Amino acid sequence: NRNDSRQCEIDVKNTKQVAVNVIATDQFPISTTKEIGVENETAPDAQVHKDTGIITWSVTMPPAQEKKLIMSYTVKYPKVKKVVLE
Repeated sequence: NRNDSRQCEIDVKNTKQVAVNVIATDQFPISTTKEIGVENETAPDAQVHKDTGIITWSVTMPPAQEKKLIMSYTVKYPKVKKVVLE
């Protein structure tokens, strides 16, 4: 089997002079076949819906602040399969 790990960052920046509430969403890949699996899913400070893989971050951003929202996962698949991860 092959393991292919990915990590994604979403950069959020508040350019306003007041605090703002930000809701950001993304999604872990969902396998439609049993021979391909997604595991080691992590998204610190986010809520993850296990059935859909949807990740939601709710962040209060102080004025002129930046934050990185990070998600990572590993896709496990047979060596004979070609899997494209983007």
